[in-house]
Amino acid sequence: MAGPFAHRAVPVPSSSLAPASADVRMPTDPEELFELGFAHFDSVQAARRKKAYVFFDKAAELGHVKAKRFLGQCLMDGLGVERMPAEAVRVWKEAATQGDDQAKFKLAEMFFFGEEPLEQNFKMAELMFRQLADRGHVKAMENLADIYREGLGVDKDEDKADEWLQKAAELDTNTTDGHDFALMLDDLPDFADADE
Repeated sequence: MAGPFAHRAVPVPSSSLAPASADVRMPTDPEELFELGFAHFDSVQAARRKKAYVFFDKAAELGHVKAKRFLGQCLMDGLGVERMPAEAVRVWKEAATQGDDQAKFKLAEMFFFGEEPLEQNFKMAELMFRQLADRGHVKAMENLADIYREGLGVDKDEDKADEWLQKAAELDTNTTDGHDFALMLDDLPDFADADE
C-alpha cells in the first residue's frame, strides 16, 4: 500500500534543487518550507516551480495544511512535477479533512463540473458547498444559489436560491464568478496566466 506521499516517487532532478553550498540544508520548519514554496510558486520559470513543489511537498509531509492545498495545485496543473490529477484530489481531500476550506471548495467545484478525475456529482457538490456556506464561505453560497435555481441534484427552489444569494451579499459585496485561481490562493493577485 502506498504511503500518504506516494507522489514523491516522481523523480525531481536533484541538480536543480541542490543548495548553493554543502553547508546549506533543507529547512525543517513546516511554515518556513511553505513560505519558500510560496516564494517560488508564482514564477514562470520551470526550475523555480520545481523548487516550489519540493518545498510544498516537504511542508505537507510535516503536516502543514495550507502547503497541502498548494501541493495539490502543483499536482493538478503539473507545476514543477508531472501532472497527477488523482494524487491532487487525494492531497486536497486530506487538506479538506484537516479543515482547509479552500481545498474543500476546489473539490466541490470539481464534483460540480465533473473535472478529471472526479465525475460530475451535483449531490456531492451541493453537500460540500452547503457545509462551506454554513461556515460563511461566500463563493459556496453563490454556487448553492445556482444549484437551487437550476435544480441540479436537488429540487428546483427559487426561494432557497434567493436566500443563499442574500446571505452571500450580506457577507461580501465584491464577489467574482467563483472560478478564479486567486480564490484558491486566498485572494492573492491572479497570476494563473503567467505561463502564457
